[in-house]
Amino acid sequence: MFFLLPIARKLIPSSNELLPSPNQLIGQKAYVISDIKPGEGGLVKVNSDMWSAFADEMIKEGEEAIVIDVKVTKLYVKKG
Repeated sequence: MFFLLPIARKLIPSSNELLPSPNQLIGQKAYVISDIKPGEGGLVKVNSDMWSAFADEMIKEGEEAIVIDVKVTKLYVKKG
């Protein structure tokens, strides 16, 4: 169900803030808040927003990652 968070934020905006475009997220630091396992995914925080995240490698909670791609509401990250 955690993959629904970004969708809910878009449907129910909490302020007049503009959402970042996907290209603005690429290259940004993400902080892993639940382990990301290859093929399973996890959660990351970019700025103040939580996102579903996927990686080709294990990234543990508390580590930093870098956003390398964005597909709809999923971020693809690598260790950073």
